[in-house]
Amino acid sequence: MAKRRSTSGSGDDGDGQTVADAALAPSFEDGLGRLEAIVDRLERGELDLEEALGAFEDGVALTRRCASQLDDAEVG
Repeated sequence: MAKRRSTSGSGDDGDGQTVADAALAPSFEDGLGRLEAIVDRLERGELDLEEALGAFEDGVALTRRCASQLDDAEVG
């Protein structure tokens, strides 16, 4: 399952992700590749419910991260 991030504390960049987390985050291309792999696994329908929910949550987190990276690229 996806881990929840704390939205408080020092080093928070405003979206609940710390500066250290951002440095360790995958590149856009890596994130997109991981997202495609998750979608493939979900589409095959071979996961049990708990695994599918975890994969879905991971996919949502990756989607948000990729969207944020695209937004940052447009602004920057």
